[in-house]
Amino acid sequence: MVVAKALGADFIIVKSDSQLVVSQVLGLYQAKCDNMVAYLAKVREAMSGFKLMRMEQIPLEKNHRADVLAKIVEGEGHTLPRGVPL
Repeated sequence: MVVAKALGADFIIVKSDSQLVVSQVLGLYQAKCDNMVAYLAKVREAMSGFKLMRMEQIPLEKNHRADVLAKIVEGEGHTLPRGVPL
C-alpha cells in the first residue's frame, strides 16, 4: 500500500490468503491480540490514503505472486521472476 500510495494510486485491490486477516481488516472479526490490534491500526492508516480500496481473500495456492513480491520487499535477495505483472 505504501508503494501504491507513493505512486499516486487512488484505487487499490489488496489480496491475502489469510481469511482471518481479511476479516479483521474489514471489521468482520475482532482482533484480540495486542500485536494484531497494532498491526490493524497501521493497515487502516495506510488504507486511509486511497479513495477506494477493495480487499479479497484468495486461496493460498493463488498467492505466489504476492509471496514473491513480499520477499523482494523484505530484502531476501529474490529477483522478480519473468511474467509476474506488478
